[in-house]
Amino acid sequence: MTLKYKAFVVWFGLPYLLFLLVVPLLMWLHGKPVDLSSELNWKRQALIISICAVPAALGTAILWLLPIRRAAVGILSGAVIAILGILIWAWVQVRFFGGFERNAGTYVLAMLLLVPECLGGGFAGFLRSRGQ
Repeated sequence: MTLKYKAFVVWFGLPYLLFLLVVPLLMWLHGKPVDLSSELNWKRQALIISICAVPAALGTAILWLLPIRRAAVGILSGAVIAILGILIWAWVQVRFFGGFERNAGTYVLAMLLLVPECLGGGFAGFLRSRGQ
């Protein structure tokens, strides 16, 4: 598998696995009831896949267009592209599919997945710098 596809898989997989594994585990550890049927609903899965795939696909394409030679520049540019991807995704969701309560949920989801998206973007940038 080439570095471009590895970067995409890591960038997509890290936030998606966080949503599927870490959030229910933290709820269970804090004594909250964990109902995975709502987490595995197809509408929610489509929303999570879109918030993970859009920044990963666009960010990987942008990273591979940039001439990145240093690891620090790659990590920083990957994290910045991830933040921009989340912001664009949240803007599109609020602008075109909004509603008062749904906008609050979009904001919380974007903030929840911002850190793993930045980690995935930083790792993708690191892989890009190693690919030169």
